[in-house]
Amino acid sequence: MPSPATLADIARRHRVDPSAVVAAPFQGVANRVYFLGDRLVLRIARPESADDLRKEALVIPAAVRAGVRTPEMVAFDDGGELPHMVVRRVDGVAPGLPAAPDDQRWRAVYRQLGAELAVLHGGVDALPGVPVDTASDPRPDIAALAESGYLGGDVADWLIGWFDRLE
Repeated sequence: MPSPATLADIARRHRVDPSAVVAAPFQGVANRVYFLGDRLVLRIARPESADDLRKEALVIPAAVRAGVRTPEMVAFDDGGELPHMVVRRVDGVAPGLPAAPDDQRWRAVYRQLGAELAVLHGGVDALPGVPVDTASDPRPDIAALAESGYLGGDVADWLIGWFDRLE
């Protein structure tokens, strides 16, 4: 966990008043997340996830160049004990989970997400330095994330249900 002094130092480097640093209400599995004022987001890698943040530092600029809607990376610092990234903050609403495969509420959002993921993954070979993940069954990982409290049971069940249908 970063100290208040460390957070203040990072905020100052990005011309943000340290009093405007606020922990995000939802924390990620791989990162601790803080709002730096209302325009930037600080993501600090948890120790076991530093390699993931390094990969994202390569992927995010490529995604932005490809037209994928993702927040632009402002800075990445891999030095020291606290690998971290600053991205632009964007407004939005997290889509809900479809209640069933025929639920139409979020259909357009998920179709657009799928199209953007296809664009992004279509260019993976063109990203030097980005390790290629090997395919494996994601269901045990989803179950472990739910068991650890990183995912709600409803989200885990929904994801596992989709993986079952896709299989």
